[in-house]
Amino acid sequence: MRRFTLGVVAVLLFGSLVASCAAGEDGGAGPDDGLVAYTFEEEVRIDGYEHDLVPIDTTIRVAVFEDGRMAIAQRQTFNVRFFSESGEPLGAIGREGQGPGEFTTAHRLGWIADTLYAYDFSQRRFTLIDSDLNYVRYIYTPNGARPSPEMAGTFPEFSIVYGGALYADGSVYGELAGARTPGLGDHDRTKPTYGRVREDGTIISYFQFATGPPMEPIMVEIEMPDGTTGMAGMSPFVMTMPDRPILRLADNGTRMAHLQVSMEGPDAGTYEIFMEDVFDGPLFTRRYPFEVISITEAMRDSIVEARASTAPDDNMGQLLRANAILPPMMPPIVGIVHGSDDRLWIRLSDKGDERPYLILDPMGEPEGRLSLPTNARIAVADDSHIWVIEEDVFEVESLVRYRLLPEDP
Repeated sequence: MRRFTLGVVAVLLFGSLVASCAAGEDGGAGPDDGLVAYTFEEEVRIDGYEHDLVPIDTTIRVAVFEDGRMAIAQRQTFNVRFFSESGEPLGAIGREGQGPGEFTTAHRLGWIADTLYAYDFSQRRFTLIDSDLNYVRYIYTPNGARPSPEMAGTFPEFSIVYGGALYADGSVYGELAGARTPGLGDHDRTKPTYGRVREDGTIISYFQFATGPPMEPIMVEIEMPDGTTGMAGMSPFVMTMPDRPILRLADNGTRMAHLQVSMEGPDAGTYEIFMEDVFDGPLFTRRYPFEVISITEAMRDSIVEARASTAPDDNMGQLLRANAILPPMMPPIVGIVHGSDDRLWIRLSDKGDERPYLILDPMGEPEGRLSLPTNARIAVADDSHIWVIEEDVFEVESLVRYRLLPEDP
């Protein structure tokens, strides 16, 4: 059994809401914020070598049932693997294809009672798997979505529904795309739309979010498979832009978090989280400070050169060097994990050999911090455990369950 110590720092923000802050503050935390040491004790390790796991993507491809069983979606082998609470293999279901129990990709996992669903993005359908690992049936997302009578005349219809979560009543939460008559009423045609849709395609609820400034692609000439040439667009961004929003739907499908970083104006050096309850509507909007790390000219040159050196040919490399777009600061936020207890785990940018997380309570109050090694990331969390994906030097990934145990002062 492995045992190691990680630090959890109580974060004091001097009130329930931080409207803005000075650059250089680190989430409001300081040396006198009451460091509380926690010991994380390894309970179960599903070894990537022993169980022949292929890489586990960061989108939701790990699901933990309330009895401790674990499901891991394996994109490259087109199946879902199951393990007991103690880490023993229980079997697998799925193969490549479009028939019953087959996948082109297993994109997102979730539970309805003791039935697992696996969403296939390409086929826009949910595959249901019972507790004995038998294929039950699949459910397609609605063929388009239309506003409820209450929204009629103020919201458009949509031609496509991409699933995110499936509910016991058959409704689906996900992205609504292909708006007909965009810009109608309350709908903003410039913003992506997410919502909950009944089986018959009726929109129950929705929300929209900003995407950051528009991106103009670099047009490059490429050689087609038949030997002819054509033009294609290439992104000029050579690293993640902080002002691109981070969206995360809770594993149980009950909440959607939208995080947006402010780099300019009176709120510069802060990020805002908007939290929506899928069933009941908006919960809170809060703003938090972060440590601003400016990108120097030397850093810019190094980043651009590293990206340009991986371009498929010299022409594309030169275009990247000439047109590269970098933000003025390092991205402070990498991702979000929704705990099953409705806490948020905000993954901050790596610092040296540490991968820090800021922990927020269900209403967004900063509660603590923890740091993992940079080869580890949290996939699932609850009030007493974290399920961590650990990658070794050969990029083989294992899934590890750790228990959080407070140490004596």
